[in-house]
Amino acid sequence: MIAPCTRPEFLEVSVIVPTRNRARFLLRLLDALRAQTFPADRFEVLPVVNATEDDTMEQILRFDTPFALRPIETDAPGAASARNRGASEAQADLLLFLDDDVIPSPGLIEAHASAHDTAERFVGIGPYYPVHLRTVDFFRIATRNWWEDLFMEMGRPDHRFTYRDVLSGNLSMRADLFRALGGFARDFAACDGEDWELGVRVVRRGVPVRFLPEARAHHLEHETMTLERSFVRARREGRGDARISRRFPELEPALAPPWGKPWDLSRRRAPVLLARCAPRTCEAPARALARLLPLLEGMRMRRSWKCVYHFIRGYWRWRGYFEEMRAIRAERDSGTPSEETIVLEETTLLLDEGIEEALRRVDRERPSAVRIIHGGRAIGTISAVPGAEPLRGAHLRRILGGALADTLAANGEDGDWSR
Repeated sequence: MIAPCTRPEFLEVSVIVPTRNRARFLLRLLDALRAQTFPADRFEVLPVVNATEDDTMEQILRFDTPFALRPIETDAPGAASARNRGASEAQADLLLFLDDDVIPSPGLIEAHASAHDTAERFVGIGPYYPVHLRTVDFFRIATRNWWEDLFMEMGRPDHRFTYRDVLSGNLSMRADLFRALGGFARDFAACDGEDWELGVRVVRRGVPVRFLPEARAHHLEHETMTLERSFVRARREGRGDARISRRFPELEPALAPPWGKPWDLSRRRAPVLLARCAPRTCEAPARALARLLPLLEGMRMRRSWKCVYHFIRGYWRWRGYFEEMRAIRAERDSGTPSEETIVLEETTLLLDEGIEEALRRVDRERPSAVRIIHGGRAIGTISAVPGAEPLRGAHLRRILGGALADTLAANGEDGDWSR
């Protein structure tokens, strides 16, 4: 059901928040939205209460807001279906998707709306940084560093966006673009990665991805994610990766297991073999190994803790991957098709014409990969990356100032090309 609404006269932004059995998180988010610098009569908020078992709907209806609040109740499972339902009910031209465990900064909606105040159609990603806590354990440090490194990299002007940068926790795009893309994939109800699946289609269509640093939020992950839940998520991510790799064949090599040679029992490959050959037998040992982590932390053995953690996480990730592969094969037997493979072509780039001219040419042609020629010989290659945006001059400049800097200097091309 959807609550009755009165449409604001100058509505510009529809904020869509999928939620399930997390009323206290949702109410904190709604409270933060009351303090937005963006005028309250120009945005609406649509919490999509998904297969809930608590009193979330009743609490929303009692919540007083200066903006239009239109809760939607649905029985369809999964955040992807909830986001699609919210988008279908949205009345504004700009859709803003937020997770229910983020706290938006006061300028978040204004930053998204200002960025999209142009004719260009793009996907906007705002950062949502984990809250800094006074006391943290190894797990909190690892997850916080991962998020902060991710957003720091996305904020670089020479960052090459890939489908894995499309994160639905703080994401905006025009409603007509969302419809043209087909929304989130509904068959990801039992997986994580529905936003990455959308990201592949965004990149395939040549839709730009923009990082919006002013659209900040705090992520309350410390209240929703535990060490044990991270293994559950790893299993779901493995399921999602399997579904993505079979739907988009060009990504299959990157997401496939590292098979290697039969005698290769490295830390990277061992979890694959265990998850593939003895998934149920290894389940109890994996849980027992997880109980070793607090002991390692108590002894301040951080490096050992990381090795054990990533080993366990790898096991659960590949366990989900192989489980989903079996389900996908059954679907294929019933005729479910995959997308056509995208062919990524390489361009030859002559630096003898001048590096600045080479940068301009890359910006103009946007190739997927380049073979770099200088002084009549090949000095390097920027390989095609499936699921990544086409190259820009800034990407080439980063390579020239890094991996190829010594080669260029040896060929008489001095200078700081990273600028």
